[in-house]
Amino acid sequence: MITVFTATYNREYLIGQLYQSLLSQTSYDFEWLIVDDGSTDSTDELIRQWKNNLNPFPIQYIQQKNGGKHRAINRGVQEAKGDAFFIVDSDDYLIDNAIQLIEDWWKNIASDSSLAGVSGLKANKDMSVVGDAVVFDGYVDATNLERPRYGLNGDKAEVYKTAILRKYPFPEFEGEKFLTEAVVWDKIAYDGYKIRWYNQIIYICEYREDGLTHQGMNIFFQNPKGWWLYMRQSSLFSGKSDGRDYPAKLNYYEWLHIRLTDREFMDILCVNREELEFIKRYIKNTIESIGKNIAVYGLGQRGQKLLRLYRETPITVKYVLDKNKKNVTSNYNTVVFEINYNGIKEFATMLFVLANNYKEGQEYPLAHISQGHGGYNLGIILVQDSMQAILKCSNLGIAYDYDMRVC
Repeated sequence: MITVFTATYNREYLIGQLYQSLLSQTSYDFEWLIVDDGSTDSTDELIRQWKNNLNPFPIQYIQQKNGGKHRAINRGVQEAKGDAFFIVDSDDYLIDNAIQLIEDWWKNIASDSSLAGVSGLKANKDMSVVGDAVVFDGYVDATNLERPRYGLNGDKAEVYKTAILRKYPFPEFEGEKFLTEAVVWDKIAYDGYKIRWYNQIIYICEYREDGLTHQGMNIFFQNPKGWWLYMRQSSLFSGKSDGRDYPAKLNYYEWLHIRLTDREFMDILCVNREELEFIKRYIKNTIESIGKNIAVYGLGQRGQKLLRLYRETPITVKYVLDKNKKNVTSNYNTVVFEINYNGIKEFATMLFVLANNYKEGQEYPLAHISQGHGGYNLGIILVQDSMQAILKCSNLGIAYDYDMRVC
């Protein structure tokens, strides 16, 4: 059986579309497990009303104190009756045969101990795939960390084995209500578990202004302990950790130096006063020497998302380039849009170029960027997702001892 899991907070006005999509399924071998994360609207009355209906599937409804989606997932994993755990957000819904497809896929992986689950694609309401177009037919087995090589960027509709999720609970930090799901998905991948990724849409989503995605960097600033865990883990899993996490520590301090006290930094990063002062000096000297201007290559859906996020950071995007003229229509304040890639002499002053939607084997007309500037290498940065792009931007901005030509 499949557990369709939904964490909800004040979505009484919206969750009905998900309920209707579950009623429309071609297979009902699932339960709907809802964890209400402290809603203050009438969500409880609505769900209890639905439970009294003659539903073709059971509904389990749990209320808890508001603690964030990751805590709701932890509770849901413990309460789930299904062998497969499918997270479906309260503002999204499923296509009519989504459950049937997952059941068919599941039969082929249930007994394979190397696979943590299966996944379909997410699409926007216009049926355009979220993220890049995948570069395979049928399916591919890959870890969450290997997704970019198959065009699996952007949100996907993963269904994990409940037994595996019970071994990987989300860490919970006192006073913090957000932790990116990548912390757990990447840890599962790092330990060798793969997902069977299918090139088929099963899930329809909408990124709403009251959702987590639209909170941008603020949600990380407000949850510094969880963000540090993610940054430290990302450094380790990428193979760029120096054993003492100094690149990640430098990056973290640069982002949060105006938000946390020295004592908080020392506690979170596990550094002493001498180490913290070294971090401060290093960042100050580097920022003063090279600045942080960059150019963004590609202004599609993800490129525009990056620009929105950059507005909340100390990074200056001076140029955005796109060969498709229809994409060069928006006004992002001080950002200058250009079409002629080879004609911008100012590239010599850019710290690096951020290439969106990169695909292996694809050539970019920006080879001349690999000139030196101020003793640092310029380079084309190959983006996996928006948050990684920001982290890489900050990484290169303070000139860690990385190979900065291609990252």
